[in-house]
Amino acid sequence: MTDLSDSSWLRHILLDGDLRAGREDEAADGAAAMPHAEWAVLTSSGVQTKPILAAHLLAHAAARPDVGIFYVDELVRDSRGDWPLLKPDFDLTWLVSANYVGLPLCVRGDILARFGGVHGGGGAFQAYVLLLRAAAAGIAITRIPELLAERTTPPRHDRLLHAQAVAQWLGPDRPLYEIVDGHLPSTLELLRRLTPEAAPPLTICLVQDDSHGTAADTVLTVVQRLQRYDYPAPIQLIVEHDGSANFSSSAAGIDVTALARANCRTRARNAMWRASRHELMVFLDARIDLPEQASWLNPLLAHALQEDVGGCSPVLMDREGAIVFAGMAGDSLGLLRLAGREPAQQDASETPPGGTSREWSMLSWQAFATRRSLLEETNGFDERFGPALAVADLCLKLRMLGMRSVCAAPVPLTVDSHLEVAGLPNDSAGGWARFMERWHPFLEQDPCWHPDMPPSGACAWGS
Repeated sequence: MTDLSDSSWLRHILLDGDLRAGREDEAADGAAAMPHAEWAVLTSSGVQTKPILAAHLLAHAAARPDVGIFYVDELVRDSRGDWPLLKPDFDLTWLVSANYVGLPLCVRGDILARFGGVHGGGGAFQAYVLLLRAAAAGIAITRIPELLAERTTPPRHDRLLHAQAVAQWLGPDRPLYEIVDGHLPSTLELLRRLTPEAAPPLTICLVQDDSHGTAADTVLTVVQRLQRYDYPAPIQLIVEHDGSANFSSSAAGIDVTALARANCRTRARNAMWRASRHELMVFLDARIDLPEQASWLNPLLAHALQEDVGGCSPVLMDREGAIVFAGMAGDSLGLLRLAGREPAQQDASETPPGGTSREWSMLSWQAFATRRSLLEETNGFDERFGPALAVADLCLKLRMLGMRSVCAAPVPLTVDSHLEVAGLPNDSAGGWARFMERWHPFLEQDPCWHPDMPPSGACAWGS
């Protein structure tokens, strides 16, 4: 067993232009620091680690020998008082958008040596590059959900260096993506280059509520807007209709498939994906305002086309620009928590849950992109659930298959306040009981939440 009083197993490396803490003699000239120790803690002069970090690291490393990098929560002490930066488990989507992990970073010595160590200077940027490289190499990265570091100022990141690191991380896929400024300062987003060679055929399923079927004028409006998108690949539009309207004359370039109305909204979704002629699918609530421009599609496709992404939804906003739905996660009580109902913030140090693209365990039923092959593999939506819990259940089943569920940063899809976004999804008592019986153990340990996050979500998430 490692003796905590013996510091040889742990070295601290300061990334501030020199290597005062834990530097090796051969690294005195600023060359790569190669700590001959089991673990290295990368930090900076602006971050103070707590003495108990070593004990927590030792315990978590023993419990998770597969992990190569740990990160911790931080306490910010500034003019506003003390406030915590709480961080979910490793979220590659969020890491690409914003370095929410930051410093300190606990790295196994052999992992650090594998990537050539670190150099003086660069601070959090060096740690960020190391995280991206480790993620690309399949190294396990996770959190220690404890406040084990303090800082006097919120973390700040150089957007230019950030973009350079992401471009390098993309590697061979770089020509497929465009790196653009994010919804908040110091954040980035990836957009798919929808060229005729790279754009996939797409099926859009227009899903109605229980009150009425799809009106002919609604379908025609959607068709006209899709035609203006100039999307460089075939689009199939699937709707429910009684057959009283003929869409063929006004649907040039859009393949409209009209299905008989089902008496169950979840059953209607299953009928739609089975009628799809394309792999990539987007389910849209017919009451969402479909923009006249195609800009809302790109962020969805940028994530949905990644092989390990099972589902993607956008952040939904109301007409005043406030976030009303970003995703859902389970808390330590095993209850569902909604991410949303927050105004857009401009301070990236207090990134709201919907301010950047990130991963959630469960996504929105109002706008949801996935792939037909995944629906075939999971047998689609469970028709014993209403629409919201059916999508949540599908997301969790996909997660059990190792797939990520991504919520893309705000796109121009707006909802009215009467839509079911202001609270947790409505469903029958039997549906809720069935959902909780199936998923309660997972919800209690949901990696997308934080065990210390209060029900109100009043603490700041990592930035």
